[in-house]
Amino acid sequence: MATGSPSDSNADAVLFLSPYVTDEGSGGGLVGRMNLACLLQFAPQTVAFALSNKPSSADYTCIGAPPSKLATALCNLVGLAGRLTPSGLLRSIREIVRRRPAVLFLDSSSLGWLALLSRVLCPRTHVVVFFYNIEFDFQMSRSRHEGRGYWLSALTEYLNERLSVRYAHTLLMLTPDDSRRAKELYGRGADELAPVSLAEDLDAQRGQAQSETPAADAVLFVGSNFFANREAAAYLVEQLAPALARRGDTQIWIAGNAFTRSDWNGELPANVRVLGRVEDLTALYREACAFVAPIFSGAGMKVKVAESLMHGCPVIGSPFALKGYIDGVSRPHLMAASSIEDYLQSIAECRSNQPILRQAARQDFADRFSFSAASRRMMHLLERRVASRP
Repeated sequence: MATGSPSDSNADAVLFLSPYVTDEGSGGGLVGRMNLACLLQFAPQTVAFALSNKPSSADYTCIGAPPSKLATALCNLVGLAGRLTPSGLLRSIREIVRRRPAVLFLDSSSLGWLALLSRVLCPRTHVVVFFYNIEFDFQMSRSRHEGRGYWLSALTEYLNERLSVRYAHTLLMLTPDDSRRAKELYGRGADELAPVSLAEDLDAQRGQAQSETPAADAVLFVGSNFFANREAAAYLVEQLAPALARRGDTQIWIAGNAFTRSDWNGELPANVRVLGRVEDLTALYREACAFVAPIFSGAGMKVKVAESLMHGCPVIGSPFALKGYIDGVSRPHLMAASSIEDYLQSIAECRSNQPILRQAARQDFADRFSFSAASRRMMHLLERRVASRP
């Protein structure tokens, strides 16, 4: 990482600041690291800071985050979100003023105060804000599922997103829906769309070379212990599993900690396998005939859908889960399902057309959601935005 005092050598540098880049096993962490990797490819002088209490690495310096839920609530009370603390705010501003980068890339819409202060203190720095979702909507959804304690978070997110929208030069959003919602809430939508992208997985590529046909008559769901994932797992166990059992032997595999046997009061359906945390999902994606995503709440694009495509696994999901993936173009490997009958028909189709659907899924990932696709978008963004710097 670049260090030292500010100078003309920083005129083309990028400063990247993220709450998520250190997160392991989360969609936000995967996307944050992808954003940083794309910046580093085209702007090697990029300097990265993480709002995290984890150790620093060769790729980023950690500058602290709230250590507890109470500390997070206190930060919310003074208007700070996105894991930003008062000391983290001061440290971030010092680094921005000291380095005066050409581009400040804020890897969250929750960092609105940094957008405002950067515009005031470094007027020649081009501020880019990346929206993972509309955070206000996410926190409101969370409050409906997990209690009113998240209302304070929602209000703080609203404040910071308004600041981000008002003071950023460039707004990046994942989907047209997010852009429309930002326009509705804050009066301005996306300047550029930047859908979820992932680094290609060599294990996934090897798995694809080994087999074009799944070894098991099963569908897969993967999810962390998060309210939208718990809701989806319950739908699979309570509604889809009995319907599948009446038609044959198709199993439902649930990986991750979104659902455990203790969550189910009665006898677990015989065609449901609860796998718990799985370190390497490659074999599961290869063997399942489809990934199922009955997601009904939350916000943003679902990273597991992109991960499924990377592994060549067709996806059957609710229209909500497929936001940002279905774009009006015919994509047979992405199947929207609004009822149990829709899921049953789509699963039957996946079982019958595996080679074609798997190839289509892999190609779609390469074209729209891969590192190379994201790198092209980032290169065009930097070229346009830095060229327009005053």
